[in-house]
Amino acid sequence: MFIINWCKLQKKGKIPQIGTFQGETYQSGLNLAGHMPFLVEEASNKYRRSIEQRSNKHRTSIEQASNKYQRKVEEASKKRRTEGGQKVDLYKIKKARNSEVPCLNKVS
Repeated sequence: MFIINWCKLQKKGKIPQIGTFQGETYQSGLNLAGHMPFLVEEASNKYRRSIEQRSNKHRTSIEQASNKYQRKVEEASKKRRTEGGQKVDLYKIKKARNSEVPCLNKVS
């Protein structure tokens, strides 16, 4: 529950001296916090913020997982492109493979 200084709230104009909310009359100074509209709004904002924080945590964990997967894929592709620490030209490998297959050779 919120601790409220009613006099400060009245001076700031947040609550009137006497008013109604959901058909119930309240007078400032009475602790009817559950029936005060600005407290209901504050509670809903707090709930909304907690939901947003949870969704942000979920979103960042998904992004971290995808980044981790992407790094693994890049490392694996680098390993495939190198043999014995030397970089391998993929075009030369393709050309060599194509020349080994007789049906792909051009007939002159």
